[in-house]
Parts: sequence; C-alpha cells; structure tokens
Amino acid sequence: MKNYAVSLAVAACAAAIWILLSTPDAGFDPQKVLARGRAITSRSWEFGTFTEALLEFYDRDLTVFGSDPFPRGRIPRVADPSKVEGLAYARSVIWTNGTDLLVDGEGSAADPASLGRAALLLSQYDGTYYEAAMRQADFLMKKATRFQVNVTHSAISHREEPPELWGDFIYMVPPFLAYYSVAVQEMRILETAVLQCQLYNAVLRTSISLDDGQTCHGLWRHIISEPAELEPGVCCSDPDVWLTSNAWAVAGMTRVLATILKWRPPPDSSIDRVQYDTFRSGSTAALKGIIDAMLQCTVKQRRDEKSGLLKNYLDGLSHRSAAWTYGDAAGTALMASAAYRLAVLLPEVYGVPSFLDWAEQNRRAVAKHVSHDGRVSPVADVGHVPSKNPVNQTSEGQSMAILMYSAWRDCMAAGVCRRNVRLWDTISTWW
Repeated sequence: MKNYAVSLAVAACAAAIWILLSTPDAGFDPQKVLARGRAITSRSWEFGTFTEALLEFYDRDLTVFGSDPFPRGRIPRVADPSKVEGLAYARSVIWTNGTDLLVDGEGSAADPASLGRAALLLSQYDGTYYEAAMRQADFLMKKATRFQVNVTHSAISHREEPPELWGDFIYMVPPFLAYYSVAVQEMRILETAVLQCQLYNAVLRTSISLDDGQTCHGLWRHIISEPAELEPGVCCSDPDVWLTSNAWAVAGMTRVLATILKWRPPPDSSIDRVQYDTFRSGSTAALKGIIDAMLQCTVKQRRDEKSGLLKNYLDGLSHRSAAWTYGDAAGTALMASAAYRLAVLLPEVYGVPSFLDWAEQNRRAVAKHVSHDGRVSPVADVGHVPSKNPVNQTSEGQSMAILMYSAWRDCMAAGVCRRNVRLWDTISTWW
C-alpha cells in the first residue's frame, strides 16, 4: 500500500510538471486561427503582418523577441527557408522584379515594408531578396513622399499622395528600418527608425476625455493629412483615436525597442560601441516615454460592457466617435501582444501585476470571441475609414490574435507571466 501511494504521488507530480511546462491553452485553437488568416490574406500590410505572426508562432528565435536574435551582432542565417513557415509564405508574395516596393501597396509605400524583415532573412539564402529589401529601404529613405513636421524635420508619409501620417505606419516601417540597419551595419538608418516614431508622435498625439471626466494625453489620432480637408474620393481621413491604429503604433515601437535592446554591433563593425550605447540609452528612454503615455491612456479606458473588449475608438463619451464605438477583438489582441512583449523586455517596468492583469483581461476577452472554426470577431472594418461598424473577420484580426497568443506563451515561458494552474489543484485531481 505504501509503495502504491508513493507511485501515485510520483505520477501526480510528473503530471503536474508536464502541465506546467506544456504548451498553454489560450482558450482557442491557434492553428484554426492561422488557417483562416491564411485563406483571407490578400493585401500588402496583411502579408507582412501574417508573415510576422507565423514567425512569432513557429520560429520565435528568428524574431527580435528571440533569446539571441542577432548572433555575433548580425541577422541570423537561414539555411533552408522552405522549412520556416513564415519565410516560405513570404517567398510566395514578395516581389523580386526590380521594383521599388516589396509588393503592391495600393498607394502606400509604407505597407509593403511590412515584408522587409522577412526579405532580409530570405536574403541570407538568396541575394535577390537582399536587393529587393535594399530597394524598399532606399525608396523610403530617399524617394517617398514627406510630411513636413517642422522647419527642420519631415516624416515619411504613409501614403504616396497626399502626404498622410497614419499610426499604422509605425508597425510597417520603423521595425523594418531598424532590422535593415543591423543587416547593413549602419547606425544612421536605426536613428531614422526611432526619429520616425518621434515625429509621428509629435503630429498624431492628442488629448482624450476619460469616462470620469479627466483628460489623458498620449494616444494618437488615426490619420492626419496635408491638406487637413481632403477632396471627395481621396483616401483617407480619420482624425479620431482609433484603437487598432494605436495598437499598431505601440506594437511597432515595441519591435524597434527590442531591436535596440538586443543588438550589439560586432567587434569588426565600424560603429563605435560608446556611441551606440549612448544612442541605446537615449532612444530607449524616448520610445518608452511614448509607449508609456499611450498605454496609460488605454489602460484607463472603460471596456465595452457587452463584449469585455477594448472599444474601437478611444476619444471618450463626449466625443463624436462615441456614436460608433464597439468592442474590437483585433485592436484588443494587438494591445495585449505588445503588453506581454514589453513585460519580458522590461520586466522591472511592465512585468508588474497590475499591468499584466490588464493584459490578461484583454487576452481572455479576445479568447471568448474566437469561434470554434478560428474566426476572430467582432473586428473593425478596415475597408471603411473611419470604421463605424464591426465585421466578422479580417486578415489583420486573425494575425493579431496569433501575435497575442505567441507573446503570452513566451511571457509564461520567460517566467514573467503567471500560469493559471496551481500545483496542488493538479495533484488533487489524482487522489
């Protein structure tokens, strides 16, 4: 009897350890979400975002969130891209035909850049992808339309004409430029990536009214254009505080921040290490300041009561956009993804219970809005700006749910997030 009890105890402990270390259950099947996302992805920014979702889900170490994303100070080599889900997918859509852009941007030079990091990883295997990435970077740096911010600085326009700044830009362009900087070992390009975040913040940042009547400053308007009033039929105008656009910005800056924190110029680089350390410190503080302000205003917002999701517009009850607010699973998922990534990157700042509890509320709310066949809804209608009515699926919504899942999984693997499994509860089920 004694031996039997000991055997049961050993089995129980083994089972508990297996549960604690196994792949976590997020409340939905990520494979079904990916399958549906693959089926409906068809546009430039969707290609890039879905590629990033595949890489973070299957091959985290090939992303800037990996344990060693820049071995010996350089981007990693991929021997066989066909064995990497994200790169195999990217190869099927990236243009290598000598054009300036990586894919048709439908009037945007920024959205195709979302495929830039994949192109650079593919370039380790096939040089034509390096040439394609170089043309895309060169176009952004030298040829793209500019939005004049002040007498000394101009921001890269998200659209070709007219000059427009979209919060979405920050997920598409700065992470690519930061990664390209590492690939070519050129500090100036990394500095440009950070500067673009700062310039966009200078123009798009605004004040909102919280439900309790207080004012919060830090979130961004979705789109600002030159001229401010566009002619009928010209895309696009949305001066309000759209959740998904702010999530794009926070998540994009988080990727830039990860690049800066995890990269060290190699010994044979022409980059001065002291110069880089100074830049690293200053740019980290600058990006963190923008991110902090945006997150503080988001956290203080009241959720949509019906869905438990964050609202698609965050201007406040007294603003005109209150007439078309609803819970948005896409923006909520991407905000949660950024929160988990930040918690691992800077645990002393973001790995605190209050912040992680907020991220968990987001994740659980999104999980409840993933159908049995993997459809993420309700989500903002990206085909109409402003997005006044939800739709039942979008490519970016599918990708954002996967980005959230991967970030949460990695946060738990890093020991920063708590698993919702208590050892004694597991053992007790065996007795």
